[in-house]
Amino acid sequence: MPNNSKAVSLFQQEINVIEQLHHPGIPQAEGYFPYQTRAGLTLHYMVIEKTEGPNLEQCLKQQQNSPISEG
Repeated sequence: MPNNSKAVSLFQQEINVIEQLHHPGIPQAEGYFPYQTRAGLTLHYMVIEKTEGPNLEQCLKQQQNSPISEG
């Protein structure tokens, strides 16, 4: 949503909250930055900690698309 200041504000608030969370099940947020494209569009990015392991698609394939247990 280009030029939507409310969406950008909510995104930045979400990042601030995530940066304050410290739980082994939640990747650590490491920052935020806006990026201006050549077309003049501003994109907003959140940088998070990289975690090792399978991605969501791989997990779902392993589970044969059944729900993933909390454990």
